[in-house]
Amino acid sequence: MEMDDVIQELEQNIKTSRQWLDPYDAEKIKNRYLRGSAKRIALFQPNIFYKFNIFEKNVWDENYIMLGQAALNFDRKDLVITCLEKLDIPTKEYWGLPIDWHSGKYIFHKGMLMSTTTSECILFLCEVYNTYPDLIEKKYLMKLAKKILISLNKNIINSGDEYLYSYTPIDKYQVFNSNLLVAAAIGVIGKIVEDCNLIDEAKRIYTTCEKYLPKEGYIPYSIFGSEKTADAYHQLFSMRAVYSLKEYNLVNTVLLERIESYFFEKFYLNGNVVLRPESNTLDLQPFSEALRYFGISKNLMKFKELYESRFSLMKKDRYIQRVWRYNSKIKIKSNVCHSRQGYLRLLLALSYKARL
Repeated sequence: MEMDDVIQELEQNIKTSRQWLDPYDAEKIKNRYLRGSAKRIALFQPNIFYKFNIFEKNVWDENYIMLGQAALNFDRKDLVITCLEKLDIPTKEYWGLPIDWHSGKYIFHKGMLMSTTTSECILFLCEVYNTYPDLIEKKYLMKLAKKILISLNKNIINSGDEYLYSYTPIDKYQVFNSNLLVAAAIGVIGKIVEDCNLIDEAKRIYTTCEKYLPKEGYIPYSIFGSEKTADAYHQLFSMRAVYSLKEYNLVNTVLLERIESYFFEKFYLNGNVVLRPESNTLDLQPFSEALRYFGISKNLMKFKELYESRFSLMKKDRYIQRVWRYNSKIKIKSNVCHSRQGYLRLLLALSYKARL
């Protein structure tokens, strides 16, 4: 895909959000087992679920964050402004999901502050400020940092000095990838607005994560989780968050080197990215996140190497979401490509080529 094609796709997707496909469109289904089955079937035949109103298409803040970041990479200020408007900047103070999300015993309601989505939006807005300071005010960034910190719960681990923030304002989860993103978001704002309290809090979150993360380098989903809960895209979210902290001289490279080493040993196999440690399943989400990470870290060699593997996630000249590889001859390929986890994430990753 040429860069002109990527820009054209960005423009089109900013205008036609109602065409987005997302596995979480299945959250209308209350029963967890039926919901899980429907998500798996939808990798092959999603249209039937939309036709009979079992699934409902939604407008996702995260997609506009990714599209906006891609527009920023191409120096398309006009498209950046459009995405800011879609995200209700500078009125809104937090971002979430357009659906009620079932998560264990919790239901995270539509529009509720999500630590991950809000942190990703903050990091995007910080890049907007660094590129186009006339579009974002420092006091607005400060307001966002304060909002996320007062909204999330401090879940204590051993003492008052050791805690991780919750995923949303209503849960008690202790999730590594979301906390590293929160640390990056408030740390970068702290650097921009020169606020020592924000910087100290970012370092405190980071230090707690560093202490409790497994020495092997994998990122379990939550504290004390096993290697079985690790996957490539959460590993990459975490790597990207720590890289942001390093770029602003907030942390050293010890943790980043550890989790990067695990990624290359267990997830990056034969020039491609597998979904779980040493598995045979490919997925467009971790593929795109890895390509994006190589772009951010300016690893041109790995960027080119992984880009050459893109055909493994294509079917009849179009991208698909997942490939199950059972051996060298037997492969099962999904029929569709999700928007948030797939195609739009890939467009963002490809946009970093403009920066290399």
